[in-house]
This record gives sequence, structure tokens and C-alpha cells, in this order.
Amino acid sequence: MISALSLRGLAGTLAIISPLVWAHGFITEPPSRGYSCNIGQNVGCGDVQYEPQSLEAPTGFPNSGPADGKIGSAGAARFGQLDEQTAVRWKKTSIKPGDNTITWKFTAAHPVNNWRYYMTKQDWDPNQPLTRASFDLTPFCKIDGKMALPQTITSKTCNVPNRTGYQVILAVWEVADTPNSFYNLIDVDFAGGSDTGGGGGGSNTPAVIDTWAKEVGNIQPLVDLKRGDSVKLRVFDSRGERSDLSIPYTIESDESGAKNVWAHDFADKINTSQQLVRAGQKEGSDIFNSVYGNNTVYATEASGINHTEIQIDQQPVPVTSSITVTGVEQSYTTKQSGDLTLAFNVSVNGKLTVETSVYDSAHVQKVYESTEMNNDNKSFSLAMKGLASGNYGLLVVGKDENGNVQQQIVKFTVTVPSSSSGGGSTNYDAVFPEKITTYKGGTKVLQPKDGKVYQCKPAPYSGFCKQWSATATGFEPGVGASWEMAWTLVK
Repeated sequence: MISALSLRGLAGTLAIISPLVWAHGFITEPPSRGYSCNIGQNVGCGDVQYEPQSLEAPTGFPNSGPADGKIGSAGAARFGQLDEQTAVRWKKTSIKPGDNTITWKFTAAHPVNNWRYYMTKQDWDPNQPLTRASFDLTPFCKIDGKMALPQTITSKTCNVPNRTGYQVILAVWEVADTPNSFYNLIDVDFAGGSDTGGGGGGSNTPAVIDTWAKEVGNIQPLVDLKRGDSVKLRVFDSRGERSDLSIPYTIESDESGAKNVWAHDFADKINTSQQLVRAGQKEGSDIFNSVYGNNTVYATEASGINHTEIQIDQQPVPVTSSITVTGVEQSYTTKQSGDLTLAFNVSVNGKLTVETSVYDSAHVQKVYESTEMNNDNKSFSLAMKGLASGNYGLLVVGKDENGNVQQQIVKFTVTVPSSSSGGGSTNYDAVFPEKITTYKGGTKVLQPKDGKVYQCKPAPYSGFCKQWSATATGFEPGVGASWEMAWTLVK
């Protein structure tokens, strides 16, 4: 499982080494159906192998919550494989009646109302979809969360009722600050035999004692790394993180940072670093072969380790480019038409794709240009028509070949004078489309596109004066195809 991952490619920022974290939570011990998919014990699981934490549905089981037949997936279509149900489909964990510890991993904890656990009835049919009728709807264990935030790793003891054979436990984590709960299934076997299922067949033959039988994580090589990047195995038991057992590994070259290569080499490092964990593909009871790809992490039963995480820290890509904008005035006065040519200079260090654009106060783009620059200075002229009086911003963005971004915003104002004709002035209430929601019969507006003034017609036509957007201009004064239904030309 990769629970921490720093990403490259954000320009002008500090080194990013903060981890990506999964949201919400899931059961790790006994391993839930979704978590068993994540660590490779179950196969053919679909998206849940990447998101065992996302099995969320409305609160209120059994009166509400996921529908019958959709309990395993929590009603999410993309996790539908979890609703498959046969006697041999899923990996099972041997369990005994009485006190058992159930461990949740919370990666974005919510305050807890309660945890509730339901068991299938003794005579349920394991070859039919799970429904409410499959379960004893009185929870065999209910733990008050007291509206508190749980620890990242939270273990609680439940008294499990007596059953025989294959049974399913439905675990419900009811959160306190949303209307949803999280639903996990745990496939268990009361026969005392070996774990069975996991995507094809199985038997209840006696268990073979295996010191390294406990799977506690995965090395999933999802990204290529560079020289100087680092990987660390983080180890947890019921009390929390065991920093004394963590295993760091530093990438020594770009070649060894290829994702499948570092996963293999890191597994080798784990296998030679300490006596409590191993990584790779297990052969027999105590042989581990590092592979170029996904490597399972194991712990001894006596170690107390219940899960591990892989943290990846990547070094920032040096940013050497920069961008400077000069020559923009604080204010401009246009002619009555509202036409303006904005002249300015851009200087760059480095090879950048430079994008220039102007936005009004409503964040509507008025003009856009793009050009390539390489350690030089260039003059720009952006021609715009029909501007209205108001505040504007020039946005200049430079992007280099590594995806780094430099940008500068320069603000300015535009004043468009009132129109006049024959020595007298024609007054207006707004420059179209400013204040459009206030237009009514008699409202006069200046149309900046032609410099003319239009008056909104009285009811029942005045409602058309407000009907305008950048993509629906039918009633725009002097411009739209139906403008005369709403407006009268004044001058």
C-alpha cells in the first residue's frame, strides 16, 4: 500500500514531500473482503483493490444502508465484484468464538457514533447474494464511539458468538459528522481449518503451522523514482507506529529508480534488515523471492505487527525559470466604443511557453495569446473591443518543459466615456451587460460594441432585457437577432 507520495511538477513551490493519504477507513484484522483484495489474498476484485477505504453508504442499517444483494459493495457499482457470493469465492480467516480483536485503519478519521458487527445466521446460504435475511440483525457487538476521533489504528475486542463453518461478519462504522457509514465484510471460518477461498476453490484441511503466515502489506511500484528520492517501510502494531522497525531505502541512480527495479531492490533491503518482516513472493514457509513488480510484505505471528505502509519522498525538480511583466499602466481611458490595445513587455529566464490573457471583474476572458520564449524579452499588444468601464487583470503564465509554472497578474482599470451627439449628452444607467439583473422598462444602457444607447421597452417586453449570457445573445441591444423585441435605439 502506498500511503504517502510526493509529486513533482508544481512550479515555484517548495519541495513537496507531503504524503497522499487514502480517505476514510477499512478493517485490516481479521482482513476484510476489500482489504484482502488490496493485499492480494483475493483476486478479480476490480477497483476495490485500490480503494478498500471507500465502501461508504447511507447510515441506518438494517432499516437503510446498501440494498440487499449490494451489501458487499456498499451499493457502489464500481465495487460490484464484492457482491459476488459463493462458498469458495473469498479468502477466509480462521476464527474461534469468544473474544476477538477487530482492527480498523482510519486514514481520514471522522468522529464515531458507534461500531456495530452483525453475523450471518447459522443456516444462511453462502451461494446466494447477501441480504438482510442472511444476517442476524441484532448486532453481536456494539461499541460506543462517544463522538470522538479514533486513532489511525484502532483495535477493539468483541465477543464473537458460536458458529460453525463459513460465516460472514458485516462491520458498520457509523460516523458522526456525515449521514453515511462505512460497510466492510469479513469472511471467516469457524471450522478451525486453513484459510480457503480467494478466487477459486479451497478446502478445510488442517492448517499448516507457518511462522510467516501473516501478510501485513504490499510494495506496489506505481511511480518511477529519481536519484536522491527515498522509500521507507513504516511498521505498525496495535499501539501505533514502530519507528524502531522502519526500514529506509535511498535511490542511488535514475536507472535503479525505475518502478519495478526499486520495488525489487527495496524488497531485498527489507529481507536483510531485520528479523520481523520479509518481502517478496513466498516459497514454502520461509523463503522469499524479491520480484520486479508487486512484493507482499510478511510478518511473524509473534511480532505483533498488524500492518505496514510504504512512504515515498521525492526530491523537488529544480526550478530555474522566471517571468517578469512590465509596462502596464494603472488605468486606461478608451473611446466610446470601449476599444483598447494593451501594450506591455515580458522578460523570461529559461525556455517557456508564455500565455497572455485579460480577464474582467467577472473572470470572463477578453483576449488570449500564446507564444514561445527562450531567455529573451518581448513586446506584446493585446487588442480588445467593446470593453466596459471596470477592473481588469492581465494574466501572464509561463510553462517549462518539466511542467513547472511561473505566473504574474497585473491589475488595471478601464474607463469608457459616456456617448454624446450634436453637442448634447445622452445619459445611460449602465454599460451593457453591467447590472443586468436590475434592468427594467425605461433602463438605458450603453452598448460598448457600437457606442450607442438603447432603452429597455416597458412590460411585457422588459423581461427580455435581462435575458443574456455570453452564449445566449439573442436580446443583446443592437447585436442580437431579436434585440428589437426588448430595446429601443435612443442614439
